[in-house]
Amino acid sequence: MRHRSTWIIIGCCLLGLIHSGMVCNTLGLYYTSLAAEFEISMTRVTLIMSFLVGGGLVGIMFAGKLLHMIPTRVLLSFAVGIVGGGLLISSCFENIYLFYAVWGAIGFCSPLLISVTIPTILGNWFEEKLGSVMGIVYGVAGIGGTLFNPVTGWLLENYGFRTALRAEGVITLTVLLPITLFVLQLQPKEQKNIEHKAADRAVKKRKKHYWQKAFLLFVCASILLTIVNNLQQQISTHVQNIGFSISFASNVMAAVLLGCAVGNLVCGMMFDRMRPVPVLICYALCGLLGWLGLAAAGVLLHPGIPVLLLLSGFLIGMGHALFQIGIPFCVRRVYGGAEYSQIFAAVCLPGSAVGIFAAPLGGVFYDVSGSYQGLVVLLSILSFAGGLSIIGALKAKKQGAAGTKKRVTVQPGS
Repeated sequence: MRHRSTWIIIGCCLLGLIHSGMVCNTLGLYYTSLAAEFEISMTRVTLIMSFLVGGGLVGIMFAGKLLHMIPTRVLLSFAVGIVGGGLLISSCFENIYLFYAVWGAIGFCSPLLISVTIPTILGNWFEEKLGSVMGIVYGVAGIGGTLFNPVTGWLLENYGFRTALRAEGVITLTVLLPITLFVLQLQPKEQKNIEHKAADRAVKKRKKHYWQKAFLLFVCASILLTIVNNLQQQISTHVQNIGFSISFASNVMAAVLLGCAVGNLVCGMMFDRMRPVPVLICYALCGLLGWLGLAAAGVLLHPGIPVLLLLSGFLIGMGHALFQIGIPFCVRRVYGGAEYSQIFAAVCLPGSAVGIFAAPLGGVFYDVSGSYQGLVVLLSILSFAGGLSIIGALKAKKQGAAGTKKRVTVQPGS
């Protein structure tokens, strides 16, 4: 059992490392190259993110059910094939519309590989140390971004976007297919009967959760932090827009993802050892200060601006733990494991829907104003508000539980 659990952690780490750290978190580096290659506006290029998010919206509607209907190895291997094959095929495209289709398919696979699958698998295997294990897995994903962003930036500068896409496609297929075929398993075998019975009870209770105050606040947090997450890809373009090279822009993105790695790892461990509210406040402040620092770097004239950009990127990455660790950990803490995959998918669904329209917002800001300054300030506010919404959800659930306990213990006529 312990040996199998170790391989589950390794498999989830590699899944996050490649899909999240490489495929998704390097997408923003391609925007400038694609705009120049196809001679189109930045708004049209950033629509790729809308299709990525739109595909994720459709995928998240079915991910929870598919995980329990189709064998995990078959489902995840199919998703890896779509992602890796899509990257290889897109290296041959001659217009932007085909990119939209491929990245829509990649987006559909993302919940199956990352946002729903990883927290569900880890929750089934590591109930007691869930925060620490999630921190390790998503921390490794951040390290992947730190490693792959400079490499992708170098490939783009020296060999063009087509070679960079081929390299990512080959890495995806050769690393992840063995993991999905031979390593990952949804839950321990002895847990299946227990989960089946618990799921029957959960179906009856699930609908009542959807209009509770805690659930609605989780949805609000998901919407706000999904917008911030989707527009995080604009950081590298913003850095280029204020006068720095694509290589330095990729270094800033590497700092963001290094912050993700450190932030996720520390956040998960803190959740296992501390009350969640102080942890959430700390990470909400990291996001706020990081985005404000990025805005300040765009208007200040000082030789220390490169250092400010790198530090701000690191803080933004730290704050990203609210999205990757904070929401799934707190949702599971409030609603438990039996109904987690369905409720978590419902929490993420509205955010994914809003993300479709939010994704090209960076391109619109740039085309209208010629800069990303207003967008960066807006994202600082949304990041902080997302953290406050998670705190509100925890407080609402605690107050609801206290009220129920009080009603149960009061004796008639007392």
